[in-house]
Amino acid sequence: MHRETFQVADIIFKFVHGECTDSELEILEQWIRKDPRNKALFDNLVADESISEESDFLDAINMDRAWGKINARANKSKSPIRLWYSIAASILIIVGFSLFYFRSGEVASPKNTASIPTVSNDVAPADAGARLIAPSGKEYLLEDEIILGHNGSVTSKEGKNIIENHVTQSEEETLYNVLEVPKANFFKMNLPDGSVIWINAMSSLRFPVKFGHKERRVYLKGEAYFEVAKDVNRPFIVDVEGKEVRVFGTEFNVRTYNNIFKTTLVEGKVEVSGNGISEYLIPGQYATWNNNRFVVDQADLQKDLAWKNNEFYFKNDNIVQIASQLMMWYDLDVKIASNISTTKTYSGSINRNVNLSEVLTMLKFVSNLDFMLKGKDLRIKNK
Repeated sequence: MHRETFQVADIIFKFVHGECTDSELEILEQWIRKDPRNKALFDNLVADESISEESDFLDAINMDRAWGKINARANKSKSPIRLWYSIAASILIIVGFSLFYFRSGEVASPKNTASIPTVSNDVAPADAGARLIAPSGKEYLLEDEIILGHNGSVTSKEGKNIIENHVTQSEEETLYNVLEVPKANFFKMNLPDGSVIWINAMSSLRFPVKFGHKERRVYLKGEAYFEVAKDVNRPFIVDVEGKEVRVFGTEFNVRTYNNIFKTTLVEGKVEVSGNGISEYLIPGQYATWNNNRFVVDQADLQKDLAWKNNEFYFKNDNIVQIASQLMMWYDLDVKIASNISTTKTYSGSINRNVNLSEVLTMLKFVSNLDFMLKGKDLRIKNK
């Protein structure tokens, strides 16, 4: 446990009440000068008039994490017993966590929140990894990003050859590689034209050994983020089971899990088409396919791109939606008790580069749920 967090929390609490000693004031000043975000947090905390009473809390949270964002705040006013915790928790957030809250503003009682969920082992977060299947059927296990060459070669980012002197394809025949990214993995690949693709877990991308002269076409299942190099003579096309996303140079996300098509545009311009229907998107918009037509609306970029930014970002998500993300990222078999509400929602964020127990601890803190992990089996039930 990082004792400085609770020491600083205690000193800030005393400062608000005018009870700091000279040595404590010196410690506080050093902490404030240590990082601009410390000062911003301090100013925010002392401006809160409701800070008035101390409480014990969060003994079991591991705080040795990198700086994080404060993305979730309770709408409900603080009760006295939770005010010292508000200071400590805010500092905890600054060192790596964002707390989750019920949309209704409900909070769990302190006596139930300091314990870590029942785990017989912990699960590490996802790591870079994929399987590349060449046209010959030969498989290559990949542990880091790859670079595709104009001649069909595949190398690691360190320059190590993975596939050399690839088979030659004619203009009449297109040969394809298939990149498969399983659960608990993610992957990045660099194309010969300078385009970059990030592929999420439980996804596959089929792409030609060499792109033709007329277009750059890939086939996606799952989810990927594309940063496409501009080429006005060769559009880049993402083919998604009968629908297409066509661009010349732009950044966008395509998600196709559970037969739900969604494209979110970050920069540039894209055309989505399917069943003879097409729509154009401008930056900040998304398109989904619903009732045999495209629906275009303003996107929540932080939510849609959270996976690519290595973040769990929940916004009005129920426990089923949250569990689905945990399943993909940690390779879990998740079972949810039938009497758990699927209408109660949660909002907040936490860095994805943490062990599963830390995410479960935060979820247990704000919910009326128990999380039991044994091996890769996660069971969720009401307390």
